[in-house]
Amino acid sequence: RGRGKGVGLFGVWFVVVALGCSVPGILLMALMFPVVWALDGVNRRAEDFVVMRWLRASLVLTGLAPTVVGAENLPKDGEVCVYVANHSSFLDIFLLSFVRRPIKYVSKSEIFKIPIIGWAMRLAGHVSLERGDRRSRVETFKRMVHLLRAGSSIALFPEGTRSPTGVMRPFRQGAFRAAVSASAKVVPVTIVGAADAWPSGAVLPHRRAGVTVVVHEAIEVVGRSEEELNGLAYEAIESALPAELHRKNNEAE
Repeated sequence: RGRGKGVGLFGVWFVVVALGCSVPGILLMALMFPVVWALDGVNRRAEDFVVMRWLRASLVLTGLAPTVVGAENLPKDGEVCVYVANHSSFLDIFLLSFVRRPIKYVSKSEIFKIPIIGWAMRLAGHVSLERGDRRSRVETFKRMVHLLRAGSSIALFPEGTRSPTGVMRPFRQGAFRAAVSASAKVVPVTIVGAADAWPSGAVLPHRRAGVTVVVHEAIEVVGRSEEELNGLAYEAIESALPAELHRKNNEAE
């Protein structure tokens, strides 16, 4: 995989399309916000509706829409759960919109500072995490549990940051602790091929690539510890990655 940081024609095209989809979206979200806040201040479903559609439209129009495998494993619409996925590309944020369920992302605070996408996340009530700040971690955890109990599903990348190689890092416990606290199922999701289109070190996508989103069977939390959920989710997600990206195969080298 190329890891260059240059900007090519495809990357410029992606920006043009993404802006064309997102600028009208963010304006609509801003106009709707007072009403949404008054009627649905926690879940903000109408804002989620707009965000998810412009994320998907950006990928469809640039030829980066993924093949979704295992859609039958998705919980029923409206059922609250915690989605956890591997993370090797900035494109992953766009790709999770193809689970076609309203979700709140839990993302590092830097993402919220990016124009348009950060504004949209704030308007829709997504969750910001200040890395390295213990107080922020505590507040983020409380916010996650509050959203789950209020009826919003959340999505996290439990590695904590993008993997530069595609081999998954160990998962952090926060997602699974929140799932246990809120008695919410954990839905593992494997994203395959995103880094071929948008490598972790690149400013913008480089090219079209075949991307697959694999939805695994939901994991029940009742009677399971955070550590057990962590292990089961890691195993499920890794099972759909190419063998060369399995951790044990890389440790053996």
